Amino acid sequence: MASNAAGSTNISTNLFISPRFLIRPQDVRTQIRFNESLTCEVESYPVPSYSWMKEGNVVGPSDYRYPFYPVEFGDEGEYTCIATSNSLSIDSSAIVHVSPLHSARTDPNVTNSVVNTPVTFNCLSLGGPNNMYYWVYDRTSERLSNVNELNVTSHASRGGSYTCTVGNQAGYDHAISTLNVAPEILIHPSPQNVTLAVESITLYCLVSGYPFPQVEWYLNDTQILPQSDTRVTITTVNNPTLIPGYDSMGEFSGSGLSDFGLGSGGDSLDIRNPFGVNLDVGDIKDPFGTVSSQLVIKDTTISDSGLYHCEGVIDNLFDDKPSQPALVLVQSKC
Repeated sequence: MASNAAGSTNISTNLFISPRFLIRPQDVRTQIRFNESLTCEVESYPVPSYSWMKEGNVVGPSDYRYPFYPVEFGDEGEYTCIATSNSLSIDSSAIVHVSPLHSARTDPNVTNSVVNTPVTFNCLSLGGPNNMYYWVYDRTSERLSNVNELNVTSHASRGGSYTCTVGNQAGYDHAISTLNVAPEILIHPSPQNVTLAVESITLYCLVSGYPFPQVEWYLNDTQILPQSDTRVTITTVNNPTLIPGYDSMGEFSGSGLSDFGLGSGGDSLDIRNPFGVNLDVGDIKDPFGTVSSQLVIKDTTISDSGLYHCEGVIDNLFDDKPSQPALVLVQSKC
């Protein structure tokens, strides 16, 4: 106020304080069902007003605190606090990271396939942002893919479970897909001529599939059951051993085991079944999912003559897979 002999006058002014942050919002790493909040405090005069934006859209309350009670999928993303006082605005941003825990799933989670068929598994999840994926083949712990899609070619040696892991800065989750593979006959029983009551009938069969197939034997389409005939022995072994072998022309093909760090050589491998017989199966590199079966019938009789075949059986998943028939003739001694 100013005054003199002639009078007085009042002069007033406003003091404005530009907004400045006391507390900036901080990144949050959390998971669903937790209670969280973003806090943004600003000092100014007049008292500031607050607003919040998420990735360009106005959201939430007009308050210094943005609550998530509780956190849900979809809350992930970047949030910006805007404080305004006397037409002056300042802003600051933070990211809410929501774990994908409890959300990961695969599509499909089970596939029943035949050999050499392309198969695709997809890994799906919520949460984020920036979810990252990778797939592992559980049997070998081999890491196969760093994206949410996995492509494999169906084969018994690739049968089993595949685990997708999805993660971000807040956590991770897993989901599993399973590949089942229909039975396939790799080695068919061979025709034989045997001598009555002197020689045994010995037949071999190699079957692939996942889960491991059972091998059944038939004579003239009637199943052979060892418990019904004491002369009969059926021996079955999973995952027969790979050995150096010979190709179809009888030429030594080398070890062919470079995939396993055991040397190098040709592309052809034999499988030595536990019965001491080399069986050429071409380009098999991994015996997983193969089943070797031997049928032995001692003290042969004329009635043992006929057409024999084996079948690969995976119950409740696939139709039985029969081999080619093998004619066995039991002859009298000359």
